[in-house]
Amino acid sequence: MFQNVDILRMSGNSFTGSLPTVYGLLENLTHLELDYNFDITGAIPTELMECNKLTFLSLYNTGISGNVTFCDSFGGILLFV
Repeated sequence: MFQNVDILRMSGNSFTGSLPTVYGLLENLTHLELDYNFDITGAIPTELMECNKLTFLSLYNTGISGNVTFCDSFGGILLFV
């Protein structure tokens, strides 16, 4: 349904809980902004590694914790944590 989504800007929306794994289904996603959602917790889902077009990921001012690991398909990603 959302396979053509390439940019998601959802900063400052008071989201809570962990990041949904469904983001990994967005095969054309290039830009994901979730900063200033202070109550997002947990780790970055490994399913995001399926977004091999992702070049910008902003998780600044969230409760994301743990290690940030990416596979080789993330060429030149700009990450803000």
